[in-house]
Amino acid sequence: MHLTKTIKSNKIHTVLLMLVALALVNSSCKKEALSPYEGPAGIYFYEDQYSPVNDSVDYSFAIKNSEIHQDTIWLPVRIMGLASSKDRIINLEVVDSLTDAVKGTHYKLLIPYSMPAGAYTTELGIVLLRASDLQDTTYRLTLRLESSSDFTAGLSGQMQYQIKINDILTKPSNWDSFLIYIFGTYSQVKYRFIIDVLGRGEFPTSGTGALGYGDLLYYASVLKNALETYNDAHPGAP
Repeated sequence: MHLTKTIKSNKIHTVLLMLVALALVNSSCKKEALSPYEGPAGIYFYEDQYSPVNDSVDYSFAIKNSEIHQDTIWLPVRIMGLASSKDRIINLEVVDSLTDAVKGTHYKLLIPYSMPAGAYTTELGIVLLRASDLQDTTYRLTLRLESSSDFTAGLSGQMQYQIKINDILTKPSNWDSFLIYIFGTYSQVKYRFIIDVLGRGEFPTSGTGALGYGDLLYYASVLKNALETYNDAHPGAP
C-alpha cells in the first residue's frame, strides 16, 4: 500500500516538474521572439521572391514609343533595424570596374537618395537616357549601396544591382520562366508582332504592375485573332 502511494506521488511530482519546465521554455521563447533588433541600421536591395532576376535588370528602349527619350526605373531597398523619426541618407555609388555606360549620356542618378522618416522601404530612381549608340550596343550600369552616416552595409549578397541598357529588341527576362507558357517559343519576329498588336512589350508577373494570369490569357486571345487576320490578308506569307 505504501509503495503504491509512493509511486503515484513520484509520478505526480514528475508531471509537475515537466509542466514547470515547459512553462519556462515557452516563457523563454516568447521573450526571445519579442526582443527588439539591436544591431546597427543597415540597408540592402530588396529581392522579390517571385522575380526571375533579383539583382539585375535588362532594359530595352526598343519596346518603347520612338518619342520616348528617357525613362526612370526604380530599385527597391529595405532597412535592417527600426524606422527613424527623420529622413536618413542612402549612399548609392557606381561600380566603375563593372560599368561602361556613360553618365549624362546613358544615365543620370537622382542624387541625393534617402529613406523617408518612419519608413522601412523606399525606391531609388535611376534615369535611363535613349542615346543613339544603344541601337547597336548594350551598356552596363552597376550600382552598389555603400555605408553612409545613417546606414551600414546590409545583407552581403544584396548590396549590388546591375542594369543592362540598349535600344535592341531583347527577350524579356521572364519569358522562359513564365511567358513561354502564354506566347510560346521566343523569336524577335514574334516579339515585334506582339508589341505592334498590343502596344506594349513588358509583361511583368511580379512586383509593381504585375499582370494576372487572366490578363495574359486575354492578350494571347487578342494575338491569336490578330494573327488570323494577318494571315488572311497575306496568303502564302511566312
